[in-house]
Amino acid sequence: MDRGLLTNTVQTNAKYLLGRSISQAELRLMPYFQYVLMGDQQLDLRKINCDDEKVMTLWRRERYLLGDGTNIRVTKKFWDILNKLMWLAYVEAQYEEKREKQ
Repeated sequence: MDRGLLTNTVQTNAKYLLGRSISQAELRLMPYFQYVLMGDQQLDLRKINCDDEKVMTLWRRERYLLGDGTNIRVTKKFWDILNKLMWLAYVEAQYEEKREKQ
């Protein structure tokens, strides 16, 4: 199993936590946001594509993404959601794969 895939487990949790489904593009943007938020909180626009911009617009509309331009912040609730979904998609996925091979 590859890491970062939009599995049924990830999607089920997204629906519960966000009240909606997420896309693969949204899942893939989450680690970059975590990295930026833990660093200088400045987005590098060279690393943001059209799909990312659509996801960010959605997050702003949902009031999870705060700030403007390249200076970003997120709500505590969204921070927790990001980390839960990333754990399922990137960390837990590796444990599942190892369990399946045993």
